Amino acid sequence: MVTPKVSTQELLERAAELRATGASWESIAMAVGRTTETVRRWPRVYRVVWNRRLATAERQIIAQATAEAVAALRQQIRSQDEKIARDAAHKLVQMRMMFERTKRQRQQPKRKPARRTNTDGQRIAHHLRTLTDAQIDSLLDELNGAASSSRDADNGARDSPSTT
Repeated sequence: MVTPKVSTQELLERAAELRATGASWESIAMAVGRTTETVRRWPRVYRVVWNRRLATAERQIIAQATAEAVAALRQQIRSQDEKIARDAAHKLVQMRMMFERTKRQRQQPKRKPARRTNTDGQRIAHHLRTLTDAQIDSLLDELNGAASSSRDADNGARDSPSTT
């Protein structure tokens, strides 16, 4: 990550604020006293810093626009025209409900994604954790029986005379 000098950081912040309001690169260049080519490169060269500054500026602008919208709707609630007052009140209630829903979603802890069992060993371990002690004992007896049968068969093959 390229870290800009302190003086450039201040210019980046101002440029991001202007960009968030929809200013052109040319007008941003004039406002910060740099060439258009220079300010166009800032989002690439200082990507992390630029993105952080731009996101902050955008949040501030959205908050300001929302406050202005609420002020306008509150004025409309006092309208003599019942339809205008009703529609404004309805919009304010919708905004409030959306705000509360978003607030609740942010407060909920994020769920960790379920761990995936990819390897055979992980799948077997997961399966074994679901078994009771009695089921595990039965499985072990079954495996021990199969292992001793296999050993007996191997030993018998070695003990018999070859017919070659």
